[in-house]
Amino acid sequence: MKSIIMSLWLMIVPVHAWAAACGGVLNPILMVPLPILFSAYHPTSNGDLTGNGTITVTCTVTLGSTLPDFTLGISAGGANSFTPRKMAFLTSTINYNIFTSGAYDTVWGDGTSSTMLQSYNHNDGLAAKSFTAFGMIPKHQYVLPGGPYLDALTVTISY
Repeated sequence: MKSIIMSLWLMIVPVHAWAAACGGVLNPILMVPLPILFSAYHPTSNGDLTGNGTITVTCTVTLGSTLPDFTLGISAGGANSFTPRKMAFLTSTINYNIFTSGAYDTVWGDGTSSTMLQSYNHNDGLAAKSFTAFGMIPKHQYVLPGGPYLDALTVTISY
């Protein structure tokens, strides 16, 4: 009787799995801002009017990619001032602002004039990150009826 003895050796070599940071030519960063839409404004209302928008930052190729460290800033808009920003309709303007949280206490801007930037740290390991923009129109502004009141803002990502 013959026996065959086989040895099977398994070797596992632990390897760190590193995801590639996006932001280069082959995997650029994509930014998608969704506007802040407010409902109808009534100057006699006893409360401020609020509305939210979203800015999503993502790697174009999400599989195996992570976002690098970055900051997001929002311009002052047509008013060229953060205190307050202004939307316009014909010759009439209405004050408003955009905040970093629903507490409406920190203006989201470009980091100047007491405004703050939103930021992301690559250690979170995400391929996409969304930020909520909290808009508010203060109460008791008597403005020209009609509209729409609009403002154009620039969102800047720095990484």
